[in-house]
Amino acid sequence: MQNYSVPDFLKPYLWSFNIKNLNIQSHKGTIIFQILNFGSKRATDWLFSTYNRKEITEAANKVSQTAWNKKSLRLWSVVLGINPPKQRLTFS
Repeated sequence: MQNYSVPDFLKPYLWSFNIKNLNIQSHKGTIIFQILNFGSKRATDWLFSTYNRKEITEAANKVSQTAWNKKSLRLWSVVLGINPPKQRLTFS
């Protein structure tokens, strides 16, 4: 991974973020979730060429089921075998 910036074509899937400030390493959890949840085929192809399957699966499993689009969660549960927590994780 030499280029740590997010390509402009991903902007529609990261609409609430300034993509110029996103780094593919330090913001990978957010990027992975947003693209899995909302991304196109082109976006998910980029995702799987940028991160390995283990990184993607680990990031997807950290987001509560309530944050997911139901259809996206069903798809990625089958494809990646994810089983995210039912409720948002709380930190003490």
